[in-house]
Amino acid sequence: MKYIFIINPVAGQRKHHSLLNEIEDAFIKGNCPKSYVKLETTSIGDAYYKTLEALTTYQDDCVIVACGGDGTVNEVVRAVVNHKSPLLFLPFGTGNDLAKKIYGAKFNLRNIVEKFGFLTGNPNIMTKNVDLVRLNDTYFINV
Repeated sequence: MKYIFIINPVAGQRKHHSLLNEIEDAFIKGNCPKSYVKLETTSIGDAYYKTLEALTTYQDDCVIVACGGDGTVNEVVRAVVNHKSPLLFLPFGTGNDLAKKIYGAKFNLRNIVEKFGFLTGNPNIMTKNVDLVRLNDTYFINV
């Protein structure tokens, strides 16, 4: 199983880069460095295309991990909507309204990362169904 981290490097004023480095180190030390794939976005809309690229390459043998704010998550959602690969998200944004609804108003990012097993190099997937909105053939998550 590949874990594809779609990373918005400017989300949340870049304050989460050290945590991303810890995650990457954990995958390398956990004897599964080939299961970690990091794709950084460079512009608005790029998360959508990076996600499609990953889904085309790895098909259903991947988990998409959106690392950014609500905008990044919505771009990734548009790409995964017709695929079986699960979507996890790490709230690296500024407002993180979606994360507050899913993880609780006073979520702790490190606790989320630990619950997903990303700091041990042995990820475990916890999924939850969410409602999507479709407007003019565009899907998105709204809170």
